[in-house]
Amino acid sequence: MAQRYSPLKQAFAAAIWILLLFGISAPPTAQEKPSEEEEFRHPARQNAILRKYFQEQYLEMKRFGPNATSQRRRELPPDAFMDRFIDKRIDHFVEELEKRMNSIEEGLEDVRQTASGMKTSPSEEGRKRNVLKRQLGSLADDLGRLHKTLAILLLELKSKAGLQRTVDSSPANAGFSKEIEYIASQYSRAADQIGNYFLKPSFTVSIHQLKGENLLIQLHRANKMARELRKSL
Repeated sequence: MAQRYSPLKQAFAAAIWILLLFGISAPPTAQEKPSEEEEFRHPARQNAILRKYFQEQYLEMKRFGPNATSQRRRELPPDAFMDRFIDKRIDHFVEELEKRMNSIEEGLEDVRQTASGMKTSPSEEGRKRNVLKRQLGSLADDLGRLHKTLAILLLELKSKAGLQRTVDSSPANAGFSKEIEYIASQYSRAADQIGNYFLKPSFTVSIHQLKGENLLIQLHRANKMARELRKSL
């Protein structure tokens, strides 16, 4: 029996499909000079996981687009717009990924500086604790969003694991240097894998090589330590 979809869902998908058609132009002809954006091809466009993910997204929208019927719920042939759509979505993904990673690195530096100030300026410890608490909250949010984004793409990987250490709240650890370096080291290891897997020109890392102590587990641990440290303040 053919599957039916609600009028609201069909109308929404049709609107997306129309925006897709008019928002992405056809490739330039031989007489047209490519724009600077078109001349730049990020190496991530060749990433098999990203291309497959955005191709499935495109085909799902197309199935619900104008002229779609329940009989067309089969695999649809490629068309002139699909590669352009995939390239655009990958470019946007990479741009947002790099912004999020830059925000995390800036957040880590802010946390380090504030925590260091707690040791060198005991008289301001109370105020700095409040600042550090806010900074750790923002850092944890960024780590959590990055983890969520990548977990959607890397469904084969284990995404969570327990912490390998607990927060030391003793006076000797006033600046929480051990915990902050744990966050930084877990994130740094994840960032290296993200760069190798998604951003480098030579795509040589397979999904199987990422298993075990993978980037999702490392991001999860960094996020969890940031939240545990925040709660201890």
